[in-house]
Amino acid sequence: MVEEPRCPYCVLIDHFMLLSPTGEGRFVCMKCGHVAVPENKVFQCLCSHCSAMRTFEPAKPRFWSVQKSVNW
Repeated sequence: MVEEPRCPYCVLIDHFMLLSPTGEGRFVCMKCGHVAVPENKVFQCLCSHCSAMRTFEPAKPRFWSVQKSVNW
């Protein structure tokens, strides 16, 4: 049995709303605009809900290569 993609934010009565297929493997919520691409594991939705949730993710550390100068 294949699971139908559902919006993680919008509820209709007692279940999450189904996402509508838009082609090319993409599904979109007609209420909030959430986008899902089940085959693409690195896809990140840009809807307002997902963007707000990403603000709670800890910042990734940045590493820069520092070269020491000779003959200061």
